[in-house]
Amino acid sequence: MRAIWLLLVTLLAAAGTLDSSPSNLARDTSKKPEKPSHAKIFRAWLMRPWSPLMRFIVKTGLASAALAVFGIYEAHWLPGSFPDHLALITKSLTPDSSHWAEWWTAYATLGLCGIAIIAAFVARGQVMLTRKVQRSQTFLEVSQRWNNDQFRNTRIEIRDVYCPTKNPDAVKDYLLGLLHQSNKHNYWLCMEALNFFETVAVLRKQDALTFEVVSKVWGFVIWDYWAMMHTFVQYQRENATPYDPYFCKEFEELAILIARKHCWSAPDDPHGEKPGAGK
Repeated sequence: MRAIWLLLVTLLAAAGTLDSSPSNLARDTSKKPEKPSHAKIFRAWLMRPWSPLMRFIVKTGLASAALAVFGIYEAHWLPGSFPDHLALITKSLTPDSSHWAEWWTAYATLGLCGIAIIAAFVARGQVMLTRKVQRSQTFLEVSQRWNNDQFRNTRIEIRDVYCPTKNPDAVKDYLLGLLHQSNKHNYWLCMEALNFFETVAVLRKQDALTFEVVSKVWGFVIWDYWAMMHTFVQYQRENATPYDPYFCKEFEELAILIARKHCWSAPDDPHGEKPGAGK
């Protein structure tokens, strides 16, 4: 009875945590996230590259292994020396024992659980290696786009409009002026800047690029260009047709996360008070 109760409790605990990680879309970016405990960090490292099915296999294997060990321990752990215990275990596996089939089943279950867990860890290593290669390829493609001569000239053009007065409204007026010209070629080139940063933000959220890489390579640039273009983005959210309140939302969230990481002022108020470190 105790073994059955242990199995039920373990499986319920495993099922309750199969997909308990919070969605990125549901996170409140208006609050600074709390520092996770060491246990949460270890669990995130252990489970992050695994699908819910792989998590279920590992957790069910651990639960079954725990049940088998519990049953073996309860049956064989009697006062005596190690040779006595070994002799008792060996005797229980012979056909002369009244419960030899049950003991063979218990040991076989324990062995199969071990094999399943080892296979899951091997699969995890393969997934991590594949993901590392994919991230490297994605980084190279994004870097090539960043270093494109035409895109570089467009970024310089936007910065030249912003720098004399440090006024994002100047960038907004400049872009709207390009939009209302008969030839909108320059306008769409400037939109490539927004599209680039939005793409980087989406890739980061989808785990195609890590936040550490994005922060180290483009961190200040992302913060700086959001400071330049946030009034234009807000104008487009409120006035563009069709109506799109989520225009460049990922770009905005990434700029805020980077500002918090480095304790910079808010990117939509670059001259405001900077938050203190650790707050």
